[in-house]
Amino acid sequence: MDKKTKKARKLMELKRLVLNSDGIRRCEAAKLVDLDIRTASAYLEELVGTGLLRSEVEPGGGKGRPGTLYYPNRENLCYLGLVITATLDVRLCMIDHRNQVLGSTQICFDRVSSKLTVFQKVLELVRHSIRSHPERRLGAVGIAISRWLQPPLASYDLYSGMVDFLNRELGVPVYRDVNINMLAFQASVHYQCRNVAMIHPGKVIEFGLVINGFPASNLFEHEDWLAHLPVNPNGRKCYCGQRGCLESCVTEGAIAEKLHELGVTESAQLNDEVGQYLGLACREIAAIYHPELIMMHVSEKHREALCRTCGLSEPPLRFQDHTLNVETGAAMLAAFLSTKQFIKGTPGDYSK
Repeated sequence: MDKKTKKARKLMELKRLVLNSDGIRRCEAAKLVDLDIRTASAYLEELVGTGLLRSEVEPGGGKGRPGTLYYPNRENLCYLGLVITATLDVRLCMIDHRNQVLGSTQICFDRVSSKLTVFQKVLELVRHSIRSHPERRLGAVGIAISRWLQPPLASYDLYSGMVDFLNRELGVPVYRDVNINMLAFQASVHYQCRNVAMIHPGKVIEFGLVINGFPASNLFEHEDWLAHLPVNPNGRKCYCGQRGCLESCVTEGAIAEKLHELGVTESAQLNDEVGQYLGLACREIAAIYHPELIMMHVSEKHREALCRTCGLSEPPLRFQDHTLNVETGAAMLAAFLSTKQFIKGTPGDYSK
């Protein structure tokens, strides 16, 4: 490892260490990140110069030279959330350490834009946002990349490497997840719940989960379970081998095909059936995951049957909440994970 790379890594370790503390001595920090005291002191002072940390001399009370304490400068920090949609719209939100929105912006790329162009334009957007708040210092970044741009819905991960790229260029932790997990996390903060399930039966079954305060890292396994939950024993045989899977009963394509088969554009009976299937799914989710809150993104025409079939008083069931958005959820998740120092996971976890 060359000196420049080693220094960047040690600076990152020191930032995480101090930002996750209520104050730490120079000698303690040096020991915890495996640096000699002089190097650690120089690096800590460099971080003080950036505004991320502040230092105070310990009150004198004995013999010897007074020590220096380093504290997180949380009031001076900001966090960014980014979402990249399937149509290459990029939305950005900046929040402070109290999750208050400081600003937002967006750009749109041409669909034929190269990967390099997208990366560079995203970096420019981030830097422009940071420059617009010179009194702030960036603490972390959260990125939500549309599931249509990554496996299993895309043949390969179209924007693999973006986490590493932004981490290297910005020198802060960068976290990545899918849109619905970002929304589920924001809902968990907004409604003060540590366990939240969020369902969106759109083109596919989307399933967001927050478990014990953290978004589920193996999300696609949970989604696969929900998509192939049998809800209609007389339904079509699914490619998984079962009959009447939730995916083949409630997604946009499944409903459109059923309406075409009936030769109508609307069917009260079908709306009722879809609501019933979703209600059965909510009951299974409640039994298996024990969430404190279930949120459902579903049309109003399905809600009455859904609530009737679900029959749950606990956990409460809520429908679309338009106060939530993906980019703010991404920023909030970045702030939370960087503070909690939730790092060094396995592939699919928050590994940056």
